[in-house]
Amino acid sequence: MKIALLSESKTGINIFSKLREKLSAKIADAEIEEHFVPSPEDLPLKAKELTESNAIVFVFSLYPEKDSSVEMLVEKLVDIELETGKKIVKAIEQSEIEDISTEEQLDEERDRLAEKWADTIVKILFSPKDFAPNEELPENPSIF
Repeated sequence: MKIALLSESKTGINIFSKLREKLSAKIADAEIEEHFVPSPEDLPLKAKELTESNAIVFVFSLYPEKDSSVEMLVEKLVDIELETGKKIVKAIEQSEIEDISTEEQLDEERDRLAEKWADTIVKILFSPKDFAPNEELPENPSIF
């Protein structure tokens, strides 16, 4: 199964080696390739290109504060999914990566993100029912 990992230079952290390691351990036939573009604005075009030869495209981008460009990026990626019929995992999230001050903290964050997204990719591919809403009532419901 071919999986493309795509990120941009401004994200400030590269989780792909750890993500590749975790995905390879969970998906026996995974063929994983890494791709990088200069800026977030370049992600949609490259993602569209990668949908042609991959079963799934993982797009990773961190931003310090949400603004209209982040919303536009997600919308463009959804449009590409609808157009191509291929799944794009949109790992686009707010982060305070610039607050990390030690190599150890950076490595911990890299590992945390890689584990989180490896689990998400595996669920999307093999267990989509895991995304069903949790309908359990809270133990101490305050609204009743």
